[in-house]
Amino acid sequence: MVLDDLGLAIRRMFNINFKKQPGESILFISDYVPVEYITEQNSRKCEMINQRSNFVELLYMRSQDIFSESEVNLIKYPATFQSGKEIPLNVIEMMKSHNIFVALTTYSLTHTDGILEACNNGARGASMPGFTPDMFEVSRPMASDHDKMRVLGEKYINEIIKAKEEDTERQCQVKIQDQSKNCLEFDILGNKRHFRHNFGLFHKPGMSGNLPAGDIHISPDIQENAFGRISIPRVWTKFCHPESEFLTLIFDHGCVSAIEGAKDSLMEFLGFKEGNRSPATEELKLSRRNLAEFGIGLNPFATKHDSLLEAQKILGTCYIGLGTSDTLGGVVKSDTHLNFVIPGANLFINDKQIITNGVPIFK
Repeated sequence: MVLDDLGLAIRRMFNINFKKQPGESILFISDYVPVEYITEQNSRKCEMINQRSNFVELLYMRSQDIFSESEVNLIKYPATFQSGKEIPLNVIEMMKSHNIFVALTTYSLTHTDGILEACNNGARGASMPGFTPDMFEVSRPMASDHDKMRVLGEKYINEIIKAKEEDTERQCQVKIQDQSKNCLEFDILGNKRHFRHNFGLFHKPGMSGNLPAGDIHISPDIQENAFGRISIPRVWTKFCHPESEFLTLIFDHGCVSAIEGAKDSLMEFLGFKEGNRSPATEELKLSRRNLAEFGIGLNPFATKHDSLLEAQKILGTCYIGLGTSDTLGGVVKSDTHLNFVIPGANLFINDKQIITNGVPIFK
C-alpha cells in the first residue's frame, strides 16, 4: 500500500469503526520477538511476527501525521506464542489510559481478561490477531459495508429464533454438517444466553470486538452437550498434518475427545500427546478441549482462507471455538481460545435448514 492509501484506510477505520472524536487518544498494540529469542528453528515464524510489528509502526507513524502526536501512542510486548494468553500488566494499564486501542498482534487478545479490564474502565477497541496489511486495501474486508453486515446478521438471528419457536418440544439444537457429511450437534439460546455480534462499530466506551468485522457468535448452552465430529480442510487450518487432507475434531459431552489428522503441536496442546506445551493439569486439559463458541461469517469482502482472522468472517462460513467461553457468556475459563472454520457447511436449527453449502436459504 502507498502511504496515501494507508492514510485513507486509517481515517476510515477511526471515523467509521470507532467514530473518533477530537482529542480522543489512540493506542496501537503490537507483539514482537526479541532478537535473543530467535533461533534457526523458529526464525521463519519470528520473521513473520516482526514484519507484522513493523507494519504496526508504520500505522502508528502515519496516524501521528493524521491526528496529533500527543493523541497517538504505541506499545509493544514480547509475543506470547499462544492466542488467548494474558498480556503484561503494563500493556493493560496503557489500554485503560486511552480512549481507543487497536491490538494488531500475531496472537489473539480477543478473549483475555486484559481486554475486559480495559473496556470496563471505559476504553473501547479492537483486536486484529494475525492481520495482513492487504486487509486495509479497497475491496478488502476492512472496507466492507458494516450496516449491510448488521442487516444480514439480524436476519440470521431472526431465522434461528424462528426455527426454535416453531419446535416448542426441543431446545434450540444446532447441527453443523461439513462437506464430508460429518455432523456436530449442540444446543444454544438457553440459560439466558444470546447471540453476540461483531459488525465492527465500536462507538461507545466499553465496546470491543475483532476487525475486520463480520460475524455473529454464541456460546453453547450446557458445556457437556456437544456430540459428533467435524472436519476442516487442510488449507483452512494451520493445525492439519501435511500428509492429511482434513483435520477432524471428535466431540463427546462438550469436549474434544479425539483428533484425526492433526499436527503434533495441536495434539500436545490439547493433551493427546506428551510434549513441552501439554496441559499441566486435568482441569487445564479439559478447558482447552471445551466447545466454547459457534459463529457465522457475514463479510462479503473476506475471501482468504489462510488467515483465520479473515476466514471466520467469510460470508456463509460457520466456525467453532475451543477453550475460554466466559468472555462469551459461557462458564469455562481457559488459557486459550482456538477457532476452526468450516467452509461450505450445511446448518440446521431443530432440523430446519438455514444454510446450504455455505449459502443462506432465506432472503
